[in-house]
Amino acid sequence: MSVYNGEKYLSEAIESILNQTFKDFEFLIINDGSTDSSREIILSYDDYRIKLIENDNNIGLTKSLNKGIDIACGKYIARMDADDISMPERLEKQVDFMENHEDIAVCGSCATIINGNDIEYSSFINPETSSEIKVALFFFNPIAHPTAMIRKDVLNAIGNYDPYFEKTQDYNLWYRIYLEDYDFYNFQEKLLIYRNHKTNITNTNLDKQLFYANICLQKLYSHYLGKNVNYEIVSTIRNLFMGRSPKINIIVLLRVMFLLKKLKRKLMSCIPSIKEEYFDKYVNIIIGNMNDQYKIYYNKFFISKTIKFFGF
Repeated sequence: MSVYNGEKYLSEAIESILNQTFKDFEFLIINDGSTDSSREIILSYDDYRIKLIENDNNIGLTKSLNKGIDIACGKYIARMDADDISMPERLEKQVDFMENHEDIAVCGSCATIINGNDIEYSSFINPETSSEIKVALFFFNPIAHPTAMIRKDVLNAIGNYDPYFEKTQDYNLWYRIYLEDYDFYNFQEKLLIYRNHKTNITNTNLDKQLFYANICLQKLYSHYLGKNVNYEIVSTIRNLFMGRSPKINIIVLLRVMFLLKKLKRKLMSCIPSIKEEYFDKYVNIIIGNMNDQYKIYYNKFFISKTIKFFGF
């Protein structure tokens, strides 16, 4: 767990780990140059499992996580954020699962979402099986970072987090793990309470978040399709999937549909475990969002004809 000026919710996050039903762990907390009372809060806990690592200055989440991975002694790395709450049985369930499924490199879960006032208002319901998760990677980040447990030997093998990615470092990590043919799993239980508030990482520097997420998609598409895929087209696909409203003209629409058709054909031919409906489910979300945007230059009739032509 990396902490930077996280005093407001830090105690709840720490206690949710210390109170796990699974007891055999080391709790590495990296204080990333905090200027508030985060350090004092950490030191107030008299628990031998806590190991405080001090950064002389703020180096950012990605570098702090890599520092923690290099120091960690365990077989597994469980991620935790300083403003979230792990359910008491989280580590026990994930360790038991990983011990019994040696093919799984990363194990996440669903999560309850609360606001800064502890009011529940939504949830992450992420795809469960490895093949579903692998398809989802081409559209969004299907593993919530603070729910993840990762095999340390896999992290060592692929080189930990990429320092280039100041944001969405997890998304980059998942697709690199995917490209090395490792498998994933998401518990359908909500093993984490994710706190979405104005100052958490997801909501600060949102433009950077979107940029790095689109870079991840561009790299994944380009690697998989064997050519340099245009950033703007990948960005349009992701914006449509997320329900945003990018301007779409006939050329962009045709390029989006052509790219998705080519990707589907590639996935179906290369990965036998991937079912056609996994891919079509996400494309249908994009198509639905296209049809909802009746002011995007072309009417629904034109869009539906174009989509039909590409076989979706």
